[in-house]
Amino acid sequence: MKRFFLSFLNKNKFNFSISCLIVIIVFPITIFAEANTLDSEIQASENVISEKQSKSMIPKPDLTVFLDTYHANSSVRFVEGTRPYVTQSLNTNEFAINHALVNLEAENDKLRYALGVHTGTYVQANYSEEPDQFQYIYQGWVGISLLNNVWLDMGIFPSHIGGESAISFDNFNYTRSLVAENSPYYEAGARLVWDISSHLTARLYALNGWQQIRNQNRDLAGGLQLEYKFLDNWTFNFSNFVGNEAPSNEKRQTRYFQNLFIKGKIFNWLETYWIYDIGFQKKNTPSWPIGLEDYHIWQNKNNPNGFHRWEGFSIQFYFHLSERWKLGIRGEGYYDPNEKIVKTASRNGYQVESGSVNIDYLPIDMAMLRFEIKTNAAIDPIFRDEFNATFRRENLAVVNLSIKYN
Repeated sequence: MKRFFLSFLNKNKFNFSISCLIVIIVFPITIFAEANTLDSEIQASENVISEKQSKSMIPKPDLTVFLDTYHANSSVRFVEGTRPYVTQSLNTNEFAINHALVNLEAENDKLRYALGVHTGTYVQANYSEEPDQFQYIYQGWVGISLLNNVWLDMGIFPSHIGGESAISFDNFNYTRSLVAENSPYYEAGARLVWDISSHLTARLYALNGWQQIRNQNRDLAGGLQLEYKFLDNWTFNFSNFVGNEAPSNEKRQTRYFQNLFIKGKIFNWLETYWIYDIGFQKKNTPSWPIGLEDYHIWQNKNNPNGFHRWEGFSIQFYFHLSERWKLGIRGEGYYDPNEKIVKTASRNGYQVESGSVNIDYLPIDMAMLRFEIKTNAAIDPIFRDEFNATFRRENLAVVNLSIKYN
């Protein structure tokens, strides 16, 4: 047996050597190839996970679609059927779209953004001074988380002033209050948002101006908002605005504006909203030569202490008569004798008191049919019709049908 084994080994030693060499060479290569394949599979898996994580960092947006249609009838036959001093229910004696909006909003713990586009007679009235490319932007901003509960947002926002929205579906009444119509609906700039607690939020704003997307001068404006939520369904809000509102070719006219409101439920069937605005603006001293008598007349009309003042209030109640029927009541006043906000070219300026009542029917949660009657009473005859006759009072009746999907 021993002799046979040695003889076989001698005869096949070349083959044996080759076999060993093959094993020595091929085995490591095979192991190395398998290791590389495994590494590639792990790397591919990691890339897929990384890609998924990267995509998950961008939050998916929530969609809101809003459509507001109306027919308004005024006691005054205005020129071209267009009501002055308002942005809502602009056209009379015709069916029209007040506001059509498509809006996207999203947020996670690191990133948030919003983009909305809109059109309608509200846009026609409220954005007429803006460049064409900006008129159809309801909002467009992006924000990042700087610290825990601290955000930095930049872009175009809905206004931080007041508790009424440009979306009528969210308000107690169809027409807007006088203070809402005469304060910003939108603004452009940056804001620092600090959620101090679950009840208190502070926002600090750097803005292009008072309801301005394009800045009309070289100065930035500022604003502060403190929002305090209490008793589950009540909100107390303070907002202000400080900024130069004079064009670049005029002397500085700094505007100081304060807004206070409280909003909430008294009972399950009754909500209320109380708001007060007050503003001051540095008067614009005439730069042209005028006579002494004319100067004294000008000074008396424009407030001798160096500032114009205006103020307004609104008190609203919203009754939940049933699940589908609601009733809104509003009383209000707005006083701008020096016409810093509203131009009328009248002796006493824009000083108006108003009352309105509306009945709302919601056949489903996302649709609303509203009937509203409203009267506006001014000190001076500031309402002018197509025959150039003037009136101190305007009576308005509006029917509105709107839907809101989100």
